[in-house]
Amino acid sequence: MSTSIRIRRATLLDVALFATQFRALVSAGIPVNQTLSMLASSLDRQSPAVAEGLRAIVADIEGGRTLAFAFRKHERLFGRLCVEMIATGETTGTLERNLADIADDCEARHRNRASLLSALIEPALIVIVGLSVCYLLLTVTVPQFKELYVALTAAGQLPLPTRVLIGLSDFLVSPSGIFLLLGCLASVAALAVAVTRSVRLRYRIHCLVLKTPLLGELALLDGVGRACRTLAIVYRSVGEIPLGIELAAASAGNMRISEAFDAVGRRVLDGRLVWESMQEVRLFPEIAVFMTRSGEESGRLDDLLLKVAETFETRVRYGKERLVTFLRYGLLMLMGGFVLNVLLAVYLPVFDLIDQLQK
Repeated sequence: MSTSIRIRRATLLDVALFATQFRALVSAGIPVNQTLSMLASSLDRQSPAVAEGLRAIVADIEGGRTLAFAFRKHERLFGRLCVEMIATGETTGTLERNLADIADDCEARHRNRASLLSALIEPALIVIVGLSVCYLLLTVTVPQFKELYVALTAAGQLPLPTRVLIGLSDFLVSPSGIFLLLGCLASVAALAVAVTRSVRLRYRIHCLVLKTPLLGELALLDGVGRACRTLAIVYRSVGEIPLGIELAAASAGNMRISEAFDAVGRRVLDGRLVWESMQEVRLFPEIAVFMTRSGEESGRLDDLLLKVAETFETRVRYGKERLVTFLRYGLLMLMGGFVLNVLLAVYLPVFDLIDQLQK
């Protein structure tokens, strides 16, 4: 089994770190094989997969292979964008600039992904903690008050919130309630597995996300922005629009947007301009089509596509902050209101009993 098959895919941060260090050593005049050997030794602990791949690349280079050939054997590890830009840099003598572009692209994508994950942590914790507290209240606290409630029932009817709460508590601690809880957890796990394995299901979910108010706009801007950045980098470094569109489709992160870029690529191969093809697909924002047209007409396609990517990334960042703020306070109010209603339902009969004793 070859080394490239055994090695897992490197993370964006791994590739960015490798490209930055590779560029610094190459600019210092160190031979490529020595540079890669040094990087392999320095990345042993931080990124063993990259270190192992680099050692295999060094062996190919010292065996008489070109840098492009050696890296293409490890496309699965570094990603096609990185491999194509390194290969082009070796051929055209622009390796340092291409490595800088690789590092900038990977850092930008990693930063966007990390900011999204960190922003979702707090809402997820609110949901998990809130549901856990509510479940403990209904299955542990309420049953402890049940005998007292039975005594109170003989003297008079319990308040409606308390009766509803007792019924819900009895259901949750019953075998039916336990089976329902386990079934819900199993359904969530099964859905997660199905999403990872079914391409059709992922495609439907991605289409549904794009149709969702507010979230759909952010997803569209994020996917198109990522793809435009990739297309700009490939076009500036490699000079091939069809290859850039192909790699842009792979980097979009949304299957519906990737499908749209594939359609654009087919039209470009038939001789159409990029902006015309984007306009015909009718998925892309008007500003993206306009900037692409201006770039093609002025010969500055890469610069204007990068402007599109930066503009969309800024809009996504601010939109994401507003969305997360809304989720944070909305979930806090929802969970807080539910817990407050549970506590009121628990203690209303106790307050009634105290009033009766005082009389």
